[in-house]
Amino acid sequence: MNTNQKLQFIGAGSAFSVQNFQSNAVLTAANGKRLLIDFGGYVPLSLAAAGLTIYDIDAIYGSHLHADHVGGGEYLALRTKFDPRFVDSNGAKRSLRLFMHSSIRAAFWQMLRNGCVLPGKKSELEDFFKVESCEDSFEWEGTRFTLVRTTHCMDGDQPMPCFGLTWNSGEKVIWFSSDTVFETDRVQHLMDGADVIFHDCETSPFPTGVHAHYKQLVTWPEEVKAKVHAYHYNDGDKPDCVKDGFAGWVNVGEVFEL
Repeated sequence: MNTNQKLQFIGAGSAFSVQNFQSNAVLTAANGKRLLIDFGGYVPLSLAAAGLTIYDIDAIYGSHLHADHVGGGEYLALRTKFDPRFVDSNGAKRSLRLFMHSSIRAAFWQMLRNGCVLPGKKSELEDFFKVESCEDSFEWEGTRFTLVRTTHCMDGDQPMPCFGLTWNSGEKVIWFSSDTVFETDRVQHLMDGADVIFHDCETSPFPTGVHAHYKQLVTWPEEVKAKVHAYHYNDGDKPDCVKDGFAGWVNVGEVFEL
C-alpha cells in the first residue's frame, strides 16, 4: 500500500469555469509517477499553470464522457504520439496508460477518431494509448483504485454513469466523486467509511440537476461534511462552506498530502 501520495487539483471549476479551469487532478505516487484524473479541454493550460507538462504524466483516468473531463483526449493522444521527446527513462518511445471503464471506452474513441488519424492505416485507440479497460477496479503503482459508479445525468430514460474513485493512501480511505447527482443512498458506505472526500459541488443559483448542489450537500451530517473538500464550482462568489461545516473549497493548484 503506497503512502506519501499527493493530489494536486490543476483545476477545480465547473464545465463553464474560466477562472478555475476544469475539475482535473494529478495524483503523485511515492515513486514520483503521476496519474492524471480526468483531462478536460483546458488540460494543456492547467498543466502548465501547475508547473507540469505531458512529460510528467505516466497515466490518465477518464471518469465519464463530458468535455470538461475527457475533452483533452485528442491533445494528449496526438501530442504524445508525435512528440519524439515523449520517452521513458531508457529513451524508448512510450504511450500514456489509459484507464477507463469498459462501457465508455468505445464511445471515447468515437470522440477522438476524426482527429486522431494516421497516414496509411485505420487508426485505433491503442495506436495512441496503452489502453487498460477496467470493470470494478484497476491497479497503478501499487495502489488499487475502486470505481464508484454513480448517476451523473439522464439521457431520456437512461442514466448516464460517472465512475468516481476510491482508494487507500496509507491508512486513509480517499473518495473522489468526479460528477454525480445527489444520491446519498448509493454512496452511504463511502460517506461513512472515507477519511477524505473530494466531492463535486454545484453552486449555480439555477441548479442543473446533474450535480450534487451545495444546498443538498449542506444537509449531510456534520461528521461527513467535516471530511468534504468541495470542488467543481462556478466562477464567482461561493457560500462560506467552512462556516457550514465543510473542510473547505478546493483551490486551483492546491496540493493535498494524503
